[in-house]
Amino acid sequence: MRSAMIAAGFAALLGSSATQAVPPPGKPKLIVAISVDQFSSELYRRYLDSYTGGLRTLSSGTAFPIGYQSHAATETCPGHSTILTGMHPEHTGIVANSWFDVKTGSNIYCVQAPGSSDLNARGPQNMKVGTLGDWIKAVEPGARSYAVSGKDRAAITMAGKHADGVYWWYDGVGFTTSSFAGPAGPAVTAPADAFNKALFSHWKASPPPLYPAASATCQAMEKPVRFGQIDLSGHVPRAPSRIRSSSRRPTSRTTCAPRHSSTRPSLTSPRS
Repeated sequence: MRSAMIAAGFAALLGSSATQAVPPPGKPKLIVAISVDQFSSELYRRYLDSYTGGLRTLSSGTAFPIGYQSHAATETCPGHSTILTGMHPEHTGIVANSWFDVKTGSNIYCVQAPGSSDLNARGPQNMKVGTLGDWIKAVEPGARSYAVSGKDRAAITMAGKHADGVYWWYDGVGFTTSSFAGPAGPAVTAPADAFNKALFSHWKASPPPLYPAASATCQAMEKPVRFGQIDLSGHVPRAPSRIRSSSRRPTSRTTCAPRHSSTRPSLTSPRS
């Protein structure tokens, strides 16, 4: 009798839990994926208090401190090709930043568009799989996908094959793109051109410091160190006084970590 009552109570509890189940969350309107080279979880936690702007907002969410990417070649191209594909480099087709193709007898750069005589042609043609952005666009036709990076190989391998805009930095030019990476018409290039113009104008009026002023914490770390067979001075780089004095940016809060914020103009999407 007692067992029957316990079973009945348990069944009622299950029924009550089912009727009171929390509804699944709605679809997110925006997904932001950020990858920072050599930014381990240990560094993320160490400098948590110094983040400003967007990184401070993101750091207030859920963190997975022991997440990792399972691949051997710790280079930009193979690493970034795994982040939004969920595939190892052997499946993404991006096994290194560059590799030797035995069949053609040539050296292949990971995002060099094959078959093009344009040395600046960049695209995801060497990738064998799609990315998160591709998957979302397949089920949500109105979705848009953009990628921005300092490196062409980082932006392209995370953008995938059907991005609406892919931008990367080119010294002396600013942010640029390639028609092999995605749309490259005026609607895509105009925001980048406007951003570049504003940025270079800002830098001309107020040259940015190459390095922030060293803090007391950094100065205390200036000690000679031997790394294998190499002797290092341990000297913390400093900007030349001319550049440092011309900058209007405050440096009183500088730590040994780079300041994860910027006074640069914002690069907005073409149709935002």
